[in-house]
Amino acid sequence: MKLLSTQIGYFRFMFKNIAANIIGKFWSVLSNYLFIPVYISLLGIENYAVISFSFILIGVMSVMDAGLTATLSREFAKHDEESSSNRKLRMLNTFEACYWCIAVIAIVIIFVFAGSIAKEWISLKSLSVGEVTIALQIFGAGMAFQLLGNFYIGGLIGLEHQLKANLYQIIWGVFRNGLVLLVILVKPSLILFFSWQAIITLLYVLFLRYALTNTLKKKAGISLHSFVFDKSLLIASRKFVGGMLLISFVAAINTQLDKIAISKLLPITELGYYNLGISLTQVLLVLVAPISIALLPRFTLLYSTSKNDEAGKLFNVVQLIVAILIFSIAGNIMVYSRELLFVWTGDAKLALLSSKYVLYLAIGTGMLALQVIPFNIAIANGYTKINNVLGISSLFISVPGYWLSVLYFGPTGAAITWCIIQSLTTPIYLYYIKKKFLKKQGYLEMLATQILKPAVAALATAFLLSLLLPQISNRILQLLLIGFSTFVTLIFATFISIPLNDLNSYWLMARNKVIHRRI
Repeated sequence: MKLLSTQIGYFRFMFKNIAANIIGKFWSVLSNYLFIPVYISLLGIENYAVISFSFILIGVMSVMDAGLTATLSREFAKHDEESSSNRKLRMLNTFEACYWCIAVIAIVIIFVFAGSIAKEWISLKSLSVGEVTIALQIFGAGMAFQLLGNFYIGGLIGLEHQLKANLYQIIWGVFRNGLVLLVILVKPSLILFFSWQAIITLLYVLFLRYALTNTLKKKAGISLHSFVFDKSLLIASRKFVGGMLLISFVAAINTQLDKIAISKLLPITELGYYNLGISLTQVLLVLVAPISIALLPRFTLLYSTSKNDEAGKLFNVVQLIVAILIFSIAGNIMVYSRELLFVWTGDAKLALLSSKYVLYLAIGTGMLALQVIPFNIAIANGYTKINNVLGISSLFISVPGYWLSVLYFGPTGAAITWCIIQSLTTPIYLYYIKKKFLKKQGYLEMLATQILKPAVAALATAFLLSLLLPQISNRILQLLLIGFSTFVTLIFATFISIPLNDLNSYWLMARNKVIHRRI
């Protein structure tokens, strides 16, 4: 029996896309860590807290995507008889007409309710309600443009033009999040901050539309001026779109409710401290994203051509690698949370106030990250039922849980609730995806080899190293020390979790050599 030969071919094919996604996500992480401390320094913690609140609005309003981006990306990734360039172009025209209507509706909603949000929802200290209202209205336009940008990026990713997609996102990020510093250096203002971002994002969206339509029209040999709205494509996709809409709605509630409760029940500055902890732990999801983005079109292709066994083998390899990455990084974030926040912000008070949430946030986010690759399997098969069942079920815990926990225990209660919900739902989700689509390996075997073994190895290594390594006050040396600990943890967890023969196979695969061995 051949081992890994098929996966090797897939990895060789996807290496460019994975590398491009890693570069794109690396920039996303780097810009996050570079710019957030500067935003806080120039605008103050209360202004930054309003910016953090805007992230909640993005998460909630993303429900209006209605599953169109996921549907577009999935259809573009197909390689069957129905997936011609002509059909893809008609689908793009049809979906984007709907999406522009959605963007206009989103702008109107934020414009109408911005005043009420600033006055009735957010507990402001020094900022005026009028200034925050105008800032949120401008933000609404930028948010709508950003959702449109995500839609067009989804099309490029579905076509596996991921190098272009990441390059465009990096350039947009530099102009949107980096050059805005020049604006607020001249005049620290939320209004100017959001105005710059909205203008840059609109230009970005117009460029993305041209890039995507031009790519498709060249393939289809259609005039650049043609536009076709095909209602039948909406009808044909209604089941998947409906499932994705429900997933988006439930996910928006489950992922934003902790921040919503904090913003309503506590001073807005508390959301700023809490959001710093979230920003630190988001690296766990960012780590998985490059692999996930590259794999979704590949899983879609394999399942659309009935190569289910090959998809299962590919999943087993990738899920184990992802688990090693997640637990190695999460372990070091947990034991060095205060040091990392201090190295990042240079503010000992901020580090102290934010670090107390990181342990629970890191566990919960790590568990959520473990769902990403199985979610790809579900989406590749057009299956949304289990996500909706689990998501709706978890609302019975999250809705009262976040509200009561924040009311009695503050942001720490929200972080603990997040941790509990994700830790409960992840094993259940893995079980059902395994049972439905990955039947050749037992659930308990998968849990032991792909989750528990790397978790124990990584977390134990990170904890022991934190006891053995010296405490250093210098920020640069602290960062180097934490980097060393993370590297050692990653190496140790890899050797513990992956058999030596398989490691040798992966090494040869990386050198573009196809090997076979018999079991």
